[in-house]
Amino acid sequence: MAPQVNPILLELSLQLPKDSKLYLSIQEAKPYDAISDQAKLDITCLENFEGQFKEGQPAQSVMEQNGYKKWLGQLEEDIDEMENNKMRLMGALKLIAELAEELAEDEDF
Repeated sequence: MAPQVNPILLELSLQLPKDSKLYLSIQEAKPYDAISDQAKLDITCLENFEGQFKEGQPAQSVMEQNGYKKWLGQLEEDIDEMENNKMRLMGALKLIAELAEELAEDEDF
């Protein structure tokens, strides 16, 4: 029997770029702890967008590697909407991270 995608996570994932690792992980019903970890990584990069990530790699590069390259390109085209889009994405990422973490904990019981 194939794993079921949590319907709430599935709905939240529609706010993500279709190329992102997180979107694909949710669509493929990956383990909840892996989904939570990916969401937290994306949050860390977005919070420190202009800064450095692990081993001096720019956070923006990490986001591009995680499938946000097209989304980032669209942000650059519409500077006025950049902050709004970042805040929307951050909200979706936080909800996904929290829900996936709770679902992972429930599985452990």
